[in-house]
Amino acid sequence: MIKRTMNYSLEKLVEYSNLMVKIFKDLIKMGNCMASLGYGMKMEALQNKLFMRKEYLFLRRHGMRME
Repeated sequence: MIKRTMNYSLEKLVEYSNLMVKIFKDLIKMGNCMASLGYGMKMEALQNKLFMRKEYLFLRRHGMRME
């Protein structure tokens, strides 16, 4: 009887640990995804800013103003 309950609890423990590992893996994946998305968005914003700046300088040099 005692052995059976121990076995049962051990199985439950293994099940829970597998579940925890799965949750952690998902969290890590999500974290990586968010980080890469954030990095990509930051880079895009930087490129847009640089592009706008180049455009602005080009127009200013040629005597046109941007509103």
